[in-house]
Amino acid sequence: MFRKIFAVLTAAALTLCMAGCSEYVMTEADLAIYESVQGYWAADAGTGYNVFDEDGTLISMSVVEFTDDFNYLIHMCYVKQGYALTYPPVKYSFEDKLFKVMTDGVPSYAQLSVSDDGQTLYWHTDNKTDTYIRVSKEDATALGIPEYSAESWVTDENGSFVNETGAEVYDTEESDTDKDGAAAEAANLMYPAVNYDLLDYTLDPSVKFERDGENEDWRKTPVVIAETEDSEIVLYGICIDGKDSFVFIEHDGTVDRYEQSWLTPRGIMPELMYSDIDSDGEKELAVSYYVGSGTGLSVDSLVIYELEDGHFVPYAYDPTDALADVVSADIDNDAHTVTFTLLTNGESVTCEKTDEYYSDGIDAIYWGSLIEYDFEDGEITLTAMPDVRWFYECMPTVRAKVFYSAAEPGEFGLTDIVMEYIEF
Repeated sequence: MFRKIFAVLTAAALTLCMAGCSEYVMTEADLAIYESVQGYWAADAGTGYNVFDEDGTLISMSVVEFTDDFNYLIHMCYVKQGYALTYPPVKYSFEDKLFKVMTDGVPSYAQLSVSDDGQTLYWHTDNKTDTYIRVSKEDATALGIPEYSAESWVTDENGSFVNETGAEVYDTEESDTDKDGAAAEAANLMYPAVNYDLLDYTLDPSVKFERDGENEDWRKTPVVIAETEDSEIVLYGICIDGKDSFVFIEHDGTVDRYEQSWLTPRGIMPELMYSDIDSDGEKELAVSYYVGSGTGLSVDSLVIYELEDGHFVPYAYDPTDALADVVSADIDNDAHTVTFTLLTNGESVTCEKTDEYYSDGIDAIYWGSLIEYDFEDGEITLTAMPDVRWFYECMPTVRAKVFYSAAEPGEFGLTDIVMEYIEF
């Protein structure tokens, strides 16, 4: 439990900030980097910040916008709907070719570099590299990203950024067919379909995943990334050119293939369980893929594969709406507290002295950046934590059993929900 989630908590405290830039005077090298990164950048498909449905279709993507007044904004773009959830601007600066932000007075550094053709951005931090590709202003507009201007964002009495309406979701009009189509087309331009002849690949159970500079077979051939103890089911993965990810499930002499993210910079392999999860007398395959890796981001994706006509059919679960429905958050910035209430039984925990971590106050609570699944004795346990703009101090932990419906494949739910606050 917490094998991934707690690993990002310290790093989360060293990322986004609302502090101003330093007094450092940029050199010509700093200025060149600063000018080269301005604009919109979409997370590469292999970086892990984008979301795909069970058919491998891109449904939401992360875009970072660097402005010309030393702010950057993070946009979560919902492709089908054609709108973006935009986080408030974050101040940054450059020092000695290093990208710098401040968190409660503590500097955090990264290194940004842009390819010679100006189309690829590399963000190096915490011994990992995230890759982004350049997005045109037209494509950004089609994805629903609002046009940024310094005048459209103001600060409150605490210095926190808010926009003119105080809202962070720029969904000001109903999406229509043309808008949906433009957003999808923009996404397709950034992530064009590649017709790999996957039938040509040979599955060799002796070729296991190994990540180092000398042995990266997973870039050119499927490698074993998980299997049952008796090897009744073997899960292979390939990440072609380090970008386009697929998995192969070998069972009963049959191979099923799916487009599926499974490899992040942290290299945490999937976990699987083959059991009668829905108690219908037939086994299902549950796989937990680690798909979200980064500072303040640790996300498992749960997929249940149901055997239908000799082939596994995938059903993915997103628990964020269910968590928001069962846990309420009462934010009191005057008293510097947040009270979380478990609506299923009325139990609550109060996180106090939030001003020690959130000097600018808390405007909203989010779900989805810290999600973990564990398998044991045929049961699936969800562990999650809410967050405030990717910070997690003062936040409680929620655990629940995940149930999967036998009557309706693809129907999920949560039971035995508990909430606790662990002070570190």
